[in-house]
Amino acid sequence: MKFDDILIQIGGLGRVQIALYVLLGLLGIPCGMQNLGMVFLGASMPHWCYIPELSNLDPKDMQKLSAIEEDGKFSSCEIYDRNYTWYNSDAALESLNGSFSSHPTNKTEGILECTWWHFNTSEFHSTVQSQWSLVCSKAYVKPLMQTLYMCGFLVGAITFGILSDKYGRLKILSVCLLLQIVFAVAAALVSIYSHYILFTLLRVVVGMVTAGLFTVTFVLVMEVIPPRFRTYTGLFYQGFFAAGFCLLPAISYALRDLFYTQLAMTLPTVIFLSYYWIVPESPRWLILKRKYKEAESILRRIAALNKCPLTDDFTVESLISAENASEHKPVGIKSLLSKPRMRSRGLLCAYAWFVCGLTYYGTSFSAEKLGGDIFLNSLLSGLVEFPAYVVCFFITGHPRIGRKYSLAGSFFVGGVSLLACIPLLNQPDKHILLLVLANIGKLGCSAAFAIVYIFTAEIFPTVVRAASVGGCSLCARIGALLSSPIMELWSYWFGLPYMLFGALAVVAGGLTFLLPESVNAVLPETVEDGEMFGSKLYGENPSDQIPANNEGNKPSAEIPLTEECASN
Repeated sequence: MKFDDILIQIGGLGRVQIALYVLLGLLGIPCGMQNLGMVFLGASMPHWCYIPELSNLDPKDMQKLSAIEEDGKFSSCEIYDRNYTWYNSDAALESLNGSFSSHPTNKTEGILECTWWHFNTSEFHSTVQSQWSLVCSKAYVKPLMQTLYMCGFLVGAITFGILSDKYGRLKILSVCLLLQIVFAVAAALVSIYSHYILFTLLRVVVGMVTAGLFTVTFVLVMEVIPPRFRTYTGLFYQGFFAAGFCLLPAISYALRDLFYTQLAMTLPTVIFLSYYWIVPESPRWLILKRKYKEAESILRRIAALNKCPLTDDFTVESLISAENASEHKPVGIKSLLSKPRMRSRGLLCAYAWFVCGLTYYGTSFSAEKLGGDIFLNSLLSGLVEFPAYVVCFFITGHPRIGRKYSLAGSFFVGGVSLLACIPLLNQPDKHILLLVLANIGKLGCSAAFAIVYIFTAEIFPTVVRAASVGGCSLCARIGALLSSPIMELWSYWFGLPYMLFGALAVVAGGLTFLLPESVNAVLPETVEDGEMFGSKLYGENPSDQIPANNEGNKPSAEIPLTEECASN
């Protein structure tokens, strides 16, 4: 008897599982906001050099008087080396006839780098850029903040996943949630009273615990849902993350301030601390740790609420026979690398995941670069993810399309759309068309990210499935942390980031055709199965394997039920 058989007998995808799916899914909303928060926390603000000696002048007059002008644009980083105190005198005003634009430029004048700046607060009251003057020689700090945040996210996903295996899902979930609140609030306070280095370090910790929170929550949800429903519940689970992305521009639009936006992303999550007393521990984890009585108590409560109460003689220990002696034991990743086909498929999947992480976050962070309203751009970028997941739901299971063509098509749609954006960039009259193409590109990238989860889990055998998906997920995190510095290549040529994103996505789409189709196929169990998967020789002993369409996920033994449950 396997644990999945018990899940089916206590109601399958019953009301308790649905409630847990929604309750735990809501935690994805603050995770989405924190992950993409730098879109607004670090938004650019128009700025120019500020000269204390000319503080009595209008900012525009100050700019005309001091800034270096090239090609009709004033420099925001350099000023002429002049005696600006003199310009406050009556003699200066009389000499210039009240017009600062008439002041002649002396080519022999020296040039100084600005040390203070004036920021235009018409769109944002404050961001990290204005709070710590992260412009000109310090401009690199802003993208570095997001890169380090994603480094923290990468470390947190690994670290807290391991800790949850040791100490339990619910405990680590609660710890991550508490730490997210504490460190995110601390980051908000530091944005007023301290240095940007401390703010960055606090945000790195927020990234770590946010990764832990989303990862552990996802695992807990999937461990109480029967296999038959996991593929598509897992797919739509990403929608909670996208909902956070959609709420973020609304919050930022209302507040437009670094401190209040960071605070508003965090404080509402305090209510989720109540989950420690509401959400049960994963019964699967409890059984793994041989805590049978606790697991049985939770399973009985779930069964009762699903109106499938178990009889008094039901015991978990008697039904779980070592989960099971007949099951294949996991093997190391070394076994995957030792087989040529699985090795090449592993590299192909790793590249696909890398591109997914890179393009998803790259397109998400590009709202500011598209011109127009940053709030609207970001909102549309979040909303387009929902139709992406709906499309995935219908096409991935279609026998004529399947996983392979769905993934390849998503990459092609995303890549080609992003490449088509390049000639439209920096053309205000083409803004609407640019926005449409950019969001089609985001739709393709989001769909590919959702499909690659399903596809990777199906083409690798059971004994290395978790290690394969985990390793590929690491590649996606690496792509995500590189997305921010790649966006900064905009300063060298505005089309370079989109050219890289689009070209890499198109290549990923082409390489996908080298992978075997897995829809309605018999999933591989052993390393030998994995090596033969997709070939004509595979499937000679299908009775020993699990169908990918989950039709084989039926109870291997019956658990005694009451008449009430049997009638449901």
